[in-house]
Amino acid sequence: MSNTLQLDKTSWKPVTFGDVVAEVRTNTKDPVADGIKRVVGLEHIEPECIHLRNWASIDEDTTFTKVFHKGHVLFGRRRAYLKKAALADFDGICSGDITVMEAKEDLLPELLPFLVNNDKFFDYAVQHSAGGLSPRTKFKDIANYEFLLPPKEQQAKLAELLWAADETIEQKTQIVDQIALTKEALIDHHVKEITRSGKVLTIAELATDEKNACCGGPFGSDLTAKDYVLEPGVPVIRGTNLTKGKARFVEDDFVYVSEDKGLSLEKNSARRGDILVTQRGTLGQIGLIPKDSKFPQYIVSQSQMKVTINEDLALSEYVYYYLLSRRAQRHLEIVTISTGVPHINLGIFKNFPIPVPSLDTQVQVTSGLSQIDSTIGTAVDNVIQSKSLLKTLINQIF
Repeated sequence: MSNTLQLDKTSWKPVTFGDVVAEVRTNTKDPVADGIKRVVGLEHIEPECIHLRNWASIDEDTTFTKVFHKGHVLFGRRRAYLKKAALADFDGICSGDITVMEAKEDLLPELLPFLVNNDKFFDYAVQHSAGGLSPRTKFKDIANYEFLLPPKEQQAKLAELLWAADETIEQKTQIVDQIALTKEALIDHHVKEITRSGKVLTIAELATDEKNACCGGPFGSDLTAKDYVLEPGVPVIRGTNLTKGKARFVEDDFVYVSEDKGLSLEKNSARRGDILVTQRGTLGQIGLIPKDSKFPQYIVSQSQMKVTINEDLALSEYVYYYLLSRRAQRHLEIVTISTGVPHINLGIFKNFPIPVPSLDTQVQVTSGLSQIDSTIGTAVDNVIQSKSLLKTLINQIF
């Protein structure tokens, strides 16, 4: 598929976002009585992904009352720089920090998810956000976003093209998922053997003696969207760079801070060989910065933590794989703090128990898993390339 569209926009008409998109403001006093079963918070929407894959059960405590229906687009109005906007394929209720949208008559509903997921729209939303530590964007402000709207006939053709590109991404993602399941099964096989005889050390005991070997991200006001700069700079690690076993580290979609800002956040930095975990949002995400990473230094965001492992005691690769195991993930669920947004803190992370076999055993465990990771890495690169193509097409249209 070509990454360049030959578009004749002479018949396209200038419109504002509010001309063709409406905000949906429906609430419920009793979601259970209304038959609603799913709850969506900001943490359930993946950055730069049009699919809504995650949710919580209505059985869990929630104060949310905003209703959305299948076909609506959910836009994360808080911290718009996170680029969260997804198409709902089910009914539910969502956070007040999510704006529910639907297409008006002049816009095909099939195009709305792509219209919202274009870089110029997100940039506009960020520019028109208000607030310090947690900026929010009102619909009345993004309603003024201007773009050219194709005639309905062309909209249909463009929607077909974009959804075809998305389907390619989904197919390649399924391949990654299948390989990741093989990796997960092998990890659990090794963990069963190791836990029978291995001694147990905590993350804090496995960390090096250097200062800030185990640390979290900056205090809220120390790193905000205003600190972000265009490349070059020091990349900031966010949830988009971590997965639950599909890739060790996703070196894509970084935001950056200046070199001077990076120096001021030295205590919150991560380097090659460091292990990363998500502490709020999509818990269970684990990362390992490769020895040949694109950058020598990274800044850990407020939603992540990192540890530098003393490799006289354990291999970083081994600790990374163990944290991905079902056993470790179940322990994470037990120690998660459920009040507000589910999260863990640095104290919980430092006390996380890791069974540690001999270094020879660790080498045996990691060698086979590393080969699987190499295969996953190739598959993930294919997904990233397809996503880049889709983004290019979206940005050319809107």
